[in-house]
Amino acid sequence: MGRSRGTGSTKGLGGRGRVAAALGVTGCHGAPAGLLARAMVMLLLGLALWLAGAAFVAVEAQAQPQAQPQSEAEPLADEPPGDFAAESPPDPTKDRPASDDAIRILAIFGEDSLLPANIIVAEGLQDGLAETIGSQVELFAEYLDISRFSDAESQQRIFTAMAAKYDNREPDVLVAFGTLALQFVLDHRNEAWLDGPVIFGATNPETENMTLLGDQVGGVSSVFEVSATIDLARALQPQAKRIHVISGAANFDRAWDRKARAVLGTSYHGLPVTYVTARPMEEILDTVADLDSEAIVLVTTIFAGPDGKVFVPKEALATISEFSGAPVYGLYDTMIGDGATGGVVHTFHGMGLAAGQLAGDVATGKVKLPQFLETPRSPLVDWRQLDRFGIDKARVPEGAQLLYYDPGFLERYRIEIGIALAVILAQSITITALIIQEKRRKILAEAHMRDRMELIHLARATQLGELSGALAHELNQPLASILANAEAGCRLLDRSPLDIAEMGGVMQDIIEADMRAAEIIRQLRSLMARGDITLEPLDLNTVVSATLALVRSELTNRQTRFEVRPTARPAMVLGNRPQLQQVLLNLVTNALDAMDSVDPSQRSLVIEVIARDDGRYEMAVIDSGRGFPETLAPEAFRPFVSSKAAGLGLGLSICRTIATAHDGVIDLDRGCPTGTRVALILRAA
Repeated sequence: MGRSRGTGSTKGLGGRGRVAAALGVTGCHGAPAGLLARAMVMLLLGLALWLAGAAFVAVEAQAQPQAQPQSEAEPLADEPPGDFAAESPPDPTKDRPASDDAIRILAIFGEDSLLPANIIVAEGLQDGLAETIGSQVELFAEYLDISRFSDAESQQRIFTAMAAKYDNREPDVLVAFGTLALQFVLDHRNEAWLDGPVIFGATNPETENMTLLGDQVGGVSSVFEVSATIDLARALQPQAKRIHVISGAANFDRAWDRKARAVLGTSYHGLPVTYVTARPMEEILDTVADLDSEAIVLVTTIFAGPDGKVFVPKEALATISEFSGAPVYGLYDTMIGDGATGGVVHTFHGMGLAAGQLAGDVATGKVKLPQFLETPRSPLVDWRQLDRFGIDKARVPEGAQLLYYDPGFLERYRIEIGIALAVILAQSITITALIIQEKRRKILAEAHMRDRMELIHLARATQLGELSGALAHELNQPLASILANAEAGCRLLDRSPLDIAEMGGVMQDIIEADMRAAEIIRQLRSLMARGDITLEPLDLNTVVSATLALVRSELTNRQTRFEVRPTARPAMVLGNRPQLQQVLLNLVTNALDAMDSVDPSQRSLVIEVIARDDGRYEMAVIDSGRGFPETLAPEAFRPFVSSKAAGLGLGLSICRTIATAHDGVIDLDRGCPTGTRVALILRAA
């Protein structure tokens, strides 16, 4: 059957880019793309050293914290094949202490320096040493590269070169990563520079009889369980009906195949298990392309095919995942992010960190050997693969780490959206409350305005009532004139011949007296009228003359001289005539009351209209009375403040209200030498 791609592709998913390999570090690691430059530099350095005839250059692993979570490596098989990386190891000469007091640590790796697993383990080692020893440590690193130089002659040359380097610089502690590196150290324990305390890491305890290693040996083991990764797959795919285990043809691949068969058998928890071992890649791809979501695919490692073709395990898994119609799982953290849906793995950084911490404690005397530890395992899941195969992320077991999760907009910004909605809700409530408050304020303001206008009207009516005698006298004058002229006209009609000219003059006098009475009545009706406040251009001089017509008789009755001082030109302001007349009436009435105790010969009243320098107009009333008491002057315009014994104290308060409604001011003139001067200042129209 022809090969076709699966339900989705993981190629180019990026991310971790490492595949576990084993020789010396129990695993193979593909390099992150971000470290390509470092890899090229170290590759050129390694080639130069080989051409010079040296075995390997001592490399100090400079620890750098990993930007992404890493999983730990698989325990090493006896003969794991090599895996080549595109990442360079830390600079072995960077920041190395030169003091003779520094603690010397020699790290020996079974594989080459460019193996990603070695790079990450070295970084973890440096972190662990920094935590326990600090800066007073001199770290050396040697890479045996056994998978490529496994013959006895090559290994002897490597040993000879290392012996020459460390003959006079014996390390205080040896750290061996991987089974082959540990075996290398144990095989040469008789050498003086290799007889110190030994810490191993990334080593499968099943391949070592740790009780026979001696008192000066301890380390950190990494235990891998195929069943743990299959259990994770079953949790993610509860509908799964079969399991497929894929392994390569290399010795290390076959070791994994044997372990998987021993653990899973032919049926695991009722699911039949099919083993695809040492098959050409083309056949593997054809097999996985026909699978669906009811299958679980586990790829152990593929270092080589039956035809001798060499693979990088992480790249092999990525290719299989790309064509697979079912989710693919891996045993190394390097595979998570390069096509594997998930796996229960160790982290290479964690292996190096634990080994570095133990080595540091042994070197400083805090811990005595033998001491054996085990690195923890972590379940990792790639969300992108879950999304690809439609697996609900709610199935991810508790405690598993979900990598590369890319939530939707609502989930990604749920906190921000929640805060925004809360703010919008709060703002909406606030705006609604403000609108209601403003509406209530307007209702109250309108009610207050109505009450104020009613009060103003009532005060005006009361004021006119107090002037009723003077108003009656003002009306009696034109009425008496009309009566007298009418009687004179009757007498003229009895004469013969009739004097037409004189009769016409009598009629004209009657008309003028009638118009004068009508004007008085019109002014009274205007003052007594209710209605809205409308401002219109008017002349303050006419307001004064019209008001004076109403109080002329009162001034006469109170024996008060009065003088009007108008402006030469019309004093045009925006105002309401009845209200301005009310202000003037109130001021004139107060002035007359203030002069009751003054000798009639000294009583005088001046009403003046002034054009001010600031462009406004001023209407003032000046009397010759006793003056406003100094104690009451600051509060003269407040309600219920009065200098009269029987006064209510509302007149001046109403005057200020009217002035404010006209965007004007009214106040006492404190500079008046005698009597009282009250001025109303209004804007020009």
